[in-house]
Amino acid sequence: MRDLLNEWRNFLNSDLLNEISIKRFQENYPEFDTSKFTPQLKGNTDYLDVISNSIRAGQNHSPDDYIQQFEFFKNSIEPSRNDEEFLTVRIPGDEDISLVGKINQGFCLATYDDIQQFQQARMYVLGKGSKRNLTSAYVSSLAEANEEDFELVAENENWIVFYPKTIKGSITLARSYWDGSKVSYDETFNPSKGFGQNTGKISWCTSVSGGGNMFNNYHRKLNLHMYYCINKMPGSINDPARKLCVSFVKQSGNVVFQGGSASVDGDNKEIDENAAKSYLGSILRKLVEDSSQEKRLEIDFESYYSSISFEQYLTMRAANEQNIEDFTQEFGQIVKYSKDKEKISRHALYEDKSDIMKSYGEIAVASNRNSSTDLLEDLAYNGSPRAQVAAATNPSTPLEAAIHVANNSGDQGKCTIAKNPDTNPSVLSVLSKDKSVMVLLFVVKNPNTPKEDLLRLAKYGEDGIKFKLASNKNLSREIIDVLYEDGDEMVHLAIAKNLNTPTQILSDLVNYDNERILCAIAENENTHPDVLSGIAERGKEKAKAIVAKNPNTPTEVLTKLSRHASLNVKSGVAINRNTDPEILAMFAKSGDHKLIKCIAGNTSTPYKILVSLSEYGPSDAKELVRNNPTYIANQNESMLRNYIKLLIV
Repeated sequence: MRDLLNEWRNFLNSDLLNEISIKRFQENYPEFDTSKFTPQLKGNTDYLDVISNSIRAGQNHSPDDYIQQFEFFKNSIEPSRNDEEFLTVRIPGDEDISLVGKINQGFCLATYDDIQQFQQARMYVLGKGSKRNLTSAYVSSLAEANEEDFELVAENENWIVFYPKTIKGSITLARSYWDGSKVSYDETFNPSKGFGQNTGKISWCTSVSGGGNMFNNYHRKLNLHMYYCINKMPGSINDPARKLCVSFVKQSGNVVFQGGSASVDGDNKEIDENAAKSYLGSILRKLVEDSSQEKRLEIDFESYYSSISFEQYLTMRAANEQNIEDFTQEFGQIVKYSKDKEKISRHALYEDKSDIMKSYGEIAVASNRNSSTDLLEDLAYNGSPRAQVAAATNPSTPLEAAIHVANNSGDQGKCTIAKNPDTNPSVLSVLSKDKSVMVLLFVVKNPNTPKEDLLRLAKYGEDGIKFKLASNKNLSREIIDVLYEDGDEMVHLAIAKNLNTPTQILSDLVNYDNERILCAIAENENTHPDVLSGIAERGKEKAKAIVAKNPNTPTEVLTKLSRHASLNVKSGVAINRNTDPEILAMFAKSGDHKLIKCIAGNTSTPYKILVSLSEYGPSDAKELVRNNPTYIANQNESMLRNYIKLLIV
């Protein structure tokens, strides 16, 4: 019983920390786009720390970079966070690459670059590939000037510029330098450290080998035309201008410079169009002209891969024999979209002699919804443990085969199946009867778990399972009623947070003498205005601040809260759309930077105040005003009136 309580308390604390962590992250980095993050990533406190650490360290990586690396983090690093042997890569004749002490649960110190370095080290030292083969592949690609991999597009006395077309071409050019007469691959380049004696440190995410390479994401998925510019006369290997990546996006024939993480210097620091022009001079215009050519297509990611035939696949596969680790990423997209995906999948699983392709191919095919049912069934019964679990979560896998995996996997495999939102409801029903508390904790959170199984666990499950269940966003009124009647205080806290909880139950829960429950009710958008008014009267400062943000809070309550001494309470009032415009006008005159930023984004703020802030406010407030719908609508209306006046005249 003690072990059970410890397990659910750990999960309880984890849930609360995760919720706090994503909110804190978004508050600390409001300009960082988390819209593409999956719920799993948003709920991973440690990986959010990785992103925070990376931003603070000045590492320039896009949200897509973090999303791709998260797969490696959750599948390889997290399960082995206490295994010092796994976390240490020993490199003969060189210092170890280690994550020991950097990925402690609840106190993660690692950065994106740390994990990328570790991933590269494991691949080269412990993987099945050969460093010598990979180096040979990159050297050969450059020596042969293979136009399948890249094109030379511009050159003068200072720069030589290439257009990479493949992952191999991208890696080759990123690790190359001008040797005085030609471009050469830096054979001293150590991927584990991202450093070469001739190139210096290169941390571009398009320069790494294996699954972490982001070239396809930038070039094909984001439709970017990228140019790698190699400086013939850099000041040193530490010169930021020793190498540049300059990118353009092409839409409807128009070519536009793309900043952010798509255009960077040799230190992977963002450069804008003016900086690129100052470095490259007239060559930048040549790159715009090159991007404008008809042969530089506006790439449709899915159409590109769906056009690849079995014969073309074999040609691509043969061309990447020596750098097979790089090709695995390409393979994943080919088997997902290719018109010949069935033949290609069978070849990779049953005919390809490479262990890497067979291992990676099993996972890629098992995860692909477009794979044939007989291939998925075969992998469910005969694949590697990871492939079996992947097949069990695939909606296209025959139900009997998926249930077989659920019944015969270990606890870790069952947990993976139970938490996947694609898992078949019938498979989840089987797992809902499992004896492992850990498995059940994932089952009750899955939106696909059948309602009858959730109701049974609500009635007869342990308190820890009830707490986790109460956090499920898809609960019926019947289940919520059962949890309210039978649950303990922590279950009631989870109910208070749940947006499906009826107004009446929230009104009943407000009688709890528990500040955490009171704050949860204050935040819930189902809470009745009268209940919010009561919390505003008797709650502590934190509860009042939360009430101030709730869209159901009445205007008169917000007016009272605007006079509170706490800046946090006032800030809540300043962002609420129900706040009296006169109060917002008063805040605008307060001179407080935080309050001014809050009202700059509030659509209820009077237009005159927004205009004033757009001219005289702090720079970050000006940006918020420019994106404020009220400001935009009035600006457009003003422009229309002026246009009509001109027509009349």
